[in-house]
Amino acid sequence: MKKILILPTLVGSVLLLASGCVTPESAANSKPGDNTTAGTVMGGLIGAIAGMEMSSDGDRNKGAIIGAIVGAGAGNMIGRNLDRQASRPPSGS
Repeated sequence: MKKILILPTLVGSVLLLASGCVTPESAANSKPGDNTTAGTVMGGLIGAIAGMEMSSDGDRNKGAIIGAIVGAGAGNMIGRNLDRQASRPPSGS
C-alpha cells in the first residue's frame, strides 16, 4: 500500500518541478533537439525511480535499469514530437 502512494507523489513532484523550469522565452529560444534531450533524461530518471519502486525487494536494481530504459525511450519520443511541433511554422493568419 505504501508503494502505491509514494510513486504517484514522487513522479508528480518531479514533473511539477520540471514544468516550472520552462518559460515561454526559454521555449522560444531553444535549439532543435533540446526537448528530445530533456525528454530522454527526465524519462530515464522518472522511469528508474518508478522501476525501482515497483519491483520486488530482491530485484530493485533490475527494476531501476528496466524502468530507466523504458522511461528514456518514452521521454525521447515525447521530446522528439515536441521538437517537431516547435519547428513547424505557425498555422493560420
